[in-house]
Amino acid sequence: MDLGRPSWEVPDSWEPALRAAREGGVLLLIGGMDTGKSTLAAVLAAEAHRAGRVTAVVDADIGQASIGPPTCVSMGLVQGEIRSCEDIPAAALDFVGSPSPRGHMLPCAVGAAVMTAAARAAGAETIVVDTTGLISGSAGWSLKSAKVRLTGAEVVIALQQSDEAERLLAAYAGRARPQVIRLRCSRKVRPRTREERAARRRRRLGGYLAGGRAVELSWEEIPLENTALGKGKPAPGHVRAHAEEMLGCEVWYAEWGGAGPVS
Repeated sequence: MDLGRPSWEVPDSWEPALRAAREGGVLLLIGGMDTGKSTLAAVLAAEAHRAGRVTAVVDADIGQASIGPPTCVSMGLVQGEIRSCEDIPAAALDFVGSPSPRGHMLPCAVGAAVMTAAARAAGAETIVVDTTGLISGSAGWSLKSAKVRLTGAEVVIALQQSDEAERLLAAYAGRARPQVIRLRCSRKVRPRTREERAARRRRRLGGYLAGGRAVELSWEEIPLENTALGKGKPAPGHVRAHAEEMLGCEVWYAEWGGAGPVS
């Protein structure tokens, strides 16, 4: 199937997903690490855009973000031809604060829901939701099922090497909604090493912050939401000094929370 992008290898077996993108609705992608979800998100978004749909992508892959910076769930509207999700400008962000969903399940799920709602409010008819590669164990099942429910996904598209997502998909067997579409990964997908993934996060974050400027604010002027900061008591100076030594950077503020120091 020719989409006019020779760098995309789109098997004919992906036609059900392409048709779903053209028809509209919320399409949520699941799959393990290095299965090509971000490429699939771009393919589906491009297909919907060419079909005349107002199209948005919600990038909920907080570790390997393509639209906004890492540690955030972001949303972008497709405004023209795209080669990847990195070509989509961020229209809205929801801060999670970590590149991993472990320990941050609630902010990840809520962030996906909030950004999907933002896409709807912007008039999007097709919304493609990309997610992290955490799909195994109770953590992966709970997170993905929460995202399906909170985003109101009409279609769940599972991108698999073999059958690694089947235990997660079993919850939707026999249901009319969400529709489940199973796809095989492209043969061109190349696994990234841990070092490559970390380097990409640094590059994406550096690019997002490039051109920024320092702004001095008092804590009293900053509304804190979706963070443990502000919930505890200010930590003494020696704790802040120890944190600076461990982190290798200046710590401006630290406090004791219910689970220990937060800075």
